[in-house]
Amino acid sequence: MIIWQGRGWVVAVVGFSCLVLAEFASEALTNDSGYYQDHRWPMAVACAAAAAIIFMVRHKLEPAKSRRVRDVDTLEEFAIHPSASSFFFIPLRVWPAVLLAVSVVLAIAEPFS
Repeated sequence: MIIWQGRGWVVAVVGFSCLVLAEFASEALTNDSGYYQDHRWPMAVACAAAAAIIFMVRHKLEPAKSRRVRDVDTLEEFAIHPSASSFFFIPLRVWPAVLLAVSVVLAIAEPFS
């Protein structure tokens, strides 16, 4: 797939879900329908939560290590490497750091908005 490979789609689902939940929570807590759009810190919290969730489940989503296989006819050994999961060509194992960096940038940009 062009956008994701393997189980990389999980990054989009978890990230989008965290952002939507942050919007609903911030609007419910402040009784202001425009609070989420006016402030960046709920988005920063959502990105940090998505980074934590992906960090915790990434070992379940990553493929197993390569296996050594022997051909019965030729007795030749070779390795089978499973394809790694990625989203926008970034490996799944890197996405928690990317989301955490986005969270920090959003938190730093909050006073300037």
